[in-house]
Amino acid sequence: MTMVRQFYVVIGLGLCTIPRRLGDSVVIVLGMAIVVGVFVSMMSMVAGLKGAVEGNGRDDRVIVLRGGSQYESASSLSMDTVSVISDAPGIEHDANRMPLASSEAFELVELPERAGGDANIVIRGIKPIGTTVRPEIKLVAGRWFKPGVRELVVGSAVQKQFDGVSIGDHIVTTGNNIWTVVGSFESGGSVRESELLTDADTLMSAYSRDYFQSVTAIIESPNSFNSLKMWLSSRPQLTVNVETEKMYLASQSRGITEALRNAALTVGAVMSVGAFFGALNTMFSAVNKRTVEIATLRAIGFNPGAVVVSVLVESMLLATIGGAIGALIAWLIFEGHAANSVGGGYGQLLFHLHITMDIVEIALALACIVGLAGGLVPGLRAVQAPIAKTLKGR
Repeated sequence: MTMVRQFYVVIGLGLCTIPRRLGDSVVIVLGMAIVVGVFVSMMSMVAGLKGAVEGNGRDDRVIVLRGGSQYESASSLSMDTVSVISDAPGIEHDANRMPLASSEAFELVELPERAGGDANIVIRGIKPIGTTVRPEIKLVAGRWFKPGVRELVVGSAVQKQFDGVSIGDHIVTTGNNIWTVVGSFESGGSVRESELLTDADTLMSAYSRDYFQSVTAIIESPNSFNSLKMWLSSRPQLTVNVETEKMYLASQSRGITEALRNAALTVGAVMSVGAFFGALNTMFSAVNKRTVEIATLRAIGFNPGAVVVSVLVESMLLATIGGAIGALIAWLIFEGHAANSVGGGYGQLLFHLHITMDIVEIALALACIVGLAGGLVPGLRAVQAPIAKTLKGR
């Protein structure tokens, strides 16, 4: 019998005996289902948050902040500074030769959550051209706010999670400022949906402020970024940081997504150790129940390597099945589930959990590795037992 045929026969014999060892097999499947389910659910938070924060980031859209500021909440730009930035070469203009640059103000307000308690949410003041600069923002109900009037258009994610933000409701903020909700918008699931929008000048007037926090602008092409940055850096009256929107949003999400990813990997590693010992113990038990069968195969000339491979294949198969079940359950429970997190320099960031194929592939690879490691020692032990002694003790 050829070596390939031996491998095929021994692996088939091992898999055919699984129903007789159903209890042991279920231990491996359930153990890996739990490990993978927890890992996938935690990684779905990373993917969801990263997608919400970075999803609509563009290379031809830039964010300008005061020099040394990492967040909009810590930035301040004077009227003169904003004027110079808006007139900078490299910034795109509309059909009326107006620069596509939105000077924006920023304020945190506290709103009551439907689940109980309060949380901070951003009111973003934008210029009338702001929705042209961000074309992904789409009005879905009501109307846009009027300049000079304390009106708000609320992100769809905010409306789902907070009370008192329906069209027609009034929101009272610091300083007894009363705002009327006149519309709601969506922005492709991005972080903007976690905000309230209003007119920038109205917001600044309400809070007795004479400065903006940032400027968001469309540039002529991604290649214009470096020349724009050099021009702004060369102005002696300016001290600003300028980044593409993709760069800026990636830096905003990096800290919390890395923390979540590290937590998922740590928890996954710890649980995988437990699953490994579970698989190891189960495969030892399975091998012990097949000692006579394995010794007989060896006695009639089957290669020991085929026996080892059969044990490994069984262990890896059971672990992978468990992993697939865990990933499926996690997808059914968590995919698209609403969640929230506090972002750096921001209030509550509302997003949806998302399970990508990359996460599933990593989880199944983890299950396969645990199965391989758990079956290796029992497989090697199976071919080291003395054949005569094993058969004699039958």
